[in-house]
Amino acid sequence: MDLLKRVKRILKATLHDLMERAEDPELELAKFVEACELALGELRAEIEDAQLRRDRLIQELADHRKTADEWMAQAERSAGENRKDAALEALRGRRKALEEVRVAEEGVADTNSLLDALHGDAAAIEEKLRNTLQEQKRLSVRLRGAEVDKRVGVVLGRPDRFEAIREKLQERIFAGQAAGDAGRQMFRDTPEARFRALEAQPSLEDELAALMKKVKKKR
Repeated sequence: MDLLKRVKRILKATLHDLMERAEDPELELAKFVEACELALGELRAEIEDAQLRRDRLIQELADHRKTADEWMAQAERSAGENRKDAALEALRGRRKALEEVRVAEEGVADTNSLLDALHGDAAAIEEKLRNTLQEQKRLSVRLRGAEVDKRVGVVLGRPDRFEAIREKLQERIFAGQAAGDAGRQMFRDTPEARFRALEAQPSLEDELAALMKKVKKKR
């Protein structure tokens, strides 16, 4: 049965193997999820059909048992009336009905075993599907995070790129500071700056007056 083969392959597969051998793990997980969902849908359809077959067999079993009881009642009446041929015919009918009972009982038992197996496979695939969906979400988060890291230049195994960016920023900062210092120094050395410095000094007359005032206080 093709379905059972696919179910066995799905149940045998492991997420670790799928991730290891896949060139595109995200795509491989998506395909595995699709396979699980398809197999699960077919299993549920098989379960529904098996349940219908079991219900039909149970009804047939009840009918055959009723027929066997009716043949037995007829045989007893015929024997009571001393109609041996009729009683013998009724006993033959009862045996045939009992054979039908046996076949129907075996069919019910086989169908119950099949249903147990189908339910077990469905439960196992449902669990594997849940685990795969969780792994799919974790993988998606990791891939999105790696994409963000790649965009800002901090890629796993490439710390040198981040370090290069940091060094360039530092060089720009130092260059800006040096340019500012040089500009300020050039401003201080201009003729205008020297002229302002001379204007800020007191005149000789003012300096002499201050000196005379200081001398008089000492006297």
